[in-house]
Amino acid sequence: MHALAKGYGLIEGPVWDPQRGLLFSDVLFGGVFALSRDGEVSSVFEHRRGIGGMALHVAGGLVVMKRGTATVSPARSRKGRSSPSPTRWKRKL
Repeated sequence: MHALAKGYGLIEGPVWDPQRGLLFSDVLFGGVFALSRDGEVSSVFEHRRGIGGMALHVAGGLVVMKRGTATVSPARSRKGRSSPSPTRWKRKL
């Protein structure tokens, strides 16, 4: 087995995004990260612990699940930037 990245607590929710690469969450230390095709890791969401499942949204954003709360990040702009404030829904799931 070959390690792709180090320094994370508990990795969950891997999702392949054709534009950003492999998206994954760190449940213990928090955050959602993107591992690009060239091996670089970048932060998608910072300091959000407990994120488990993730899915790409049909409009281009990312849906993340955390203990009954769904958070949808907006689609990125043409310049590759997204809004800093995602939308959240709290529902009994």
